[in-house]
Order: sequence, then C-alpha cells, then structure tokens
Amino acid sequence: MDTTFEYSTAEPLITLQRYKYPFFLLFTKKPQITIYNWLSSYYNISINYYKGDDHLELRQLIIEMNSLPKGTLVMKNIKGKEQPYLQWTENGKSISKYIKIEDRETVFRQIERRKQLKAEFDQMTKELFENDADCFVAEPDKPYMVINEQPLITKKATRNSYSIERNYINSKAYHDKFEKLPVNKTVYERLYIESGRLLEAVDGTNIEKMIAISARTGKLLADNLDRNGLSDHTSFTYDEYKLIEESEDMVIVLHNHSYNRPPSGRDIATYAKNDNIKISLILCHDGDVYAIISAIPEVYDIYELFYEEIKPKFGEDIAKAIATTRLEKLNVNNKLYEIRRL
Repeated sequence: MDTTFEYSTAEPLITLQRYKYPFFLLFTKKPQITIYNWLSSYYNISINYYKGDDHLELRQLIIEMNSLPKGTLVMKNIKGKEQPYLQWTENGKSISKYIKIEDRETVFRQIERRKQLKAEFDQMTKELFENDADCFVAEPDKPYMVINEQPLITKKATRNSYSIERNYINSKAYHDKFEKLPVNKTVYERLYIESGRLLEAVDGTNIEKMIAISARTGKLLADNLDRNGLSDHTSFTYDEYKLIEESEDMVIVLHNHSYNRPPSGRDIATYAKNDNIKISLILCHDGDVYAIISAIPEVYDIYELFYEEIKPKFGEDIAKAIATTRLEKLNVNNKLYEIRRL
C-alpha cells in the first residue's frame, strides 16, 4: 500500500463523503440519526456467524480477490474472428482489455477463482443484507459547563438547522474531548483550536470543509476553508496535498458533518486506504466528535464491494447508506476498524 494519499487528475485527491438521509427518514420527528451506535442486543440476534478470529478469514479472502483480475469475460468480433476480452467498469467508464493467447488459460482460471471467492463473500455476509434500513436515534448530550476563555464559535445574528451548538462547543466539556485522543498535549490542543476554526467557517451552512495537521507536532499542513465547498463531500487540491506530502509526518485530518452523523462508510474507507492518516476526526455541528483511529486496508475493498453491488439498483445516495450499514454490522464481531465517540 502506498505511503501517500493517492492523487488522480481525474478526481479529487482525498474525498471524504457522507451519505444523505434515505427518503423514508425525511419524515421522522428526530433527524439526528446514528448508525454507529447499534444496540448490542440486536447483534446477538442478527449476527452470529463471526466469532473469535474469523475476521482473519474474511481479510484473507479479500486479499486474494484483490490479487485476481476484476471484470467479466466477453467475446468481441474482430475482423470476423471471436476474440476474448476482459471487461470491467472504472470511474463510471467501461474498460476492456484484449487477452493474449499465451495468457488466456491463466486469466480464465483467475476469473473463475474470483467468482468463487465473491460467492463465498456473499455467503459469509448474507445476514448483513437484512434490515439494511435499521438505524437508531443518538443519545442526548450531557450537561456541560461554559469555559472562561476566548470562545471558539462567535455568536451569530440568526440560527438555522445547520448552526453550530455554540454554548456546548465553547465549553470545557468540548475542550476535554480532545484529551482522549492518543496524541501529545501540543497536538490535541492544536486539534481543539483547529476544530473551532473549521466549525466557525461552516456555522449555519451544510457545507463540508477539511483541515490536515501533523500528528507529531500539531503544525497546520493544509486546509480548504477559503474555497467554495460542497454539501456532500470535501477534498484537497493537488497543491494542498503537496503541502501535506512535504511534511513527511503522519497526518490527522478533520472534517465536519453538518447533519450530525457519525463517520460514513466512505470516510472509513478513505482512512483505510491511506496509511499515512493517523486519525480522522469528524466534527458534528451539535458538538459530537468521532475519531477513526484504526482500520485494516481491506475495509476499503469491502465497502466498495457493497457499494458497487447496490448502486445500480438504488443510486449513489442510498448505496452509500446501505453500504455503510453493512460495513458497520460486519465490524461488530470482526474488528475491522475502530471508531471512538469522544
């Protein structure tokens, strides 16, 4: 796995996306939804396949699948002759590659082996396909004390559903959340300050922004606070990424969720794919803070398998939501990744 963020001229360097509410959630009285805080009793009923170190078997299956060619075998008529091609979809485009005569036996065998492994994966995770729409309401916040120092968030003339929970985020309770992170004092104090700077920039909007700092020194490496943002994802440009790369330190990335939801499957997959991200922090406008602190690299591939399967049937937004739900269920007994609610 590469030790730097992947960069492509066709797409943003780092893209942290959150899923939107499925249409049936728009009519709920309490829109503050979390899929991360599942009831443990629910899992005892629905998920009972994986025990002990069975996640190692799942991981080995994904590793072997990734070593095999992805796609399907198709025959094309070239100058009156049927010729075999390997065809797959990449970034929404159909790609095909001619299979040379000397490679055909090996490639045909590999394609069949991948089909077998995919069938095994589907069998191992079939229970995750049930109750895809289940979710639970987040727990209410605890009482807090206002801290006597310069406030992180300034008072605004008006408020809306995207406004920052100003009193809580200016409190000592919010400050103390960052002490729970596995970093030194200099770094967690910097994270607290940068969190306030990011949330101040997005207060009252549904826009997502992102900041990266050094996990060793707390030095600010890059941010996109001065650029126009989007409501469903945030990213660094090539120039911003180069600033991160030049530091040669592990990185802590912060971004916000205006709808107050925990990390999405795409957030977790992005973390898993980039091994120079030490921690990924998700800052909710209501004061919740989630930290992704570990993930095996194969989490990215598992999420993509779920997402690509669901997307043709239901579209991107619902595919993200269901893929996230399945990934979280799979994680319960498999320890694929760790998220902390600070």
